[in-house]
Amino acid sequence: SCSFQMAGLGSLTLAITQTTFPTQVVYDVKNEHIKSVTVCFDIAAKDAQTALVCHSDLDVPFFMSQLLKPAILNFMNILVDCVKTTTEKN
Repeated sequence: SCSFQMAGLGSLTLAITQTTFPTQVVYDVKNEHIKSVTVCFDIAAKDAQTALVCHSDLDVPFFMSQLLKPAILNFMNILVDCVKTTTEKN
């Protein structure tokens, strides 16, 4: 697990809750605004490329969802890039 700061979301805690290396990684994300976000990556290596499918489940109060949406999308894009880059190195 790790903790870090991100603009628009504040302090986040990211923990890997399940993994089947190298084909699946499940993360749990929490902070003071988000009850929980579960992100599941299914990874399939095909020749010199990687197919990365992401499923997520977000539990956030409805009234805050529109305020947090841009920051959460930015976080998800960064997380996808990191997982993809790491997977392709291996």
